[in-house]
Amino acid sequence: KDAAGKLLKLLDRRDNRNPFVYLDLGDAAIEEGRLDEAGRFYRRAVRLGDELAEPRAALGLLAFRRGDVDKARRWLRRAQKLDPEEPRTQRLEGHLRQSQESPSGDTG
Repeated sequence: KDAAGKLLKLLDRRDNRNPFVYLDLGDAAIEEGRLDEAGRFYRRAVRLGDELAEPRAALGLLAFRRGDVDKARRWLRRAQKLDPEEPRTQRLEGHLRQSQESPSGDTG
């Protein structure tokens, strides 16, 4: 984990302008349970990739994971406007659809 943390810091250089690097950093942060950090990386990916659906869908998936379904739906609409066929967008849509169909409303 220590080596992974060092790698994350190395990749999170201020001059890095590739939104996909920040998507990957956010994904890695989620795997380590660092949701706030993941949100920061995904928001940076949104700023750098203003034409990309992926970072918006990633923020929606993060909101869904946190139980904020309304926020997840807002991010889904933003992602769908850019690319409704993008895999993360479709995954978020599926989670939201499934949560509506579930009688318990379980978001886990």
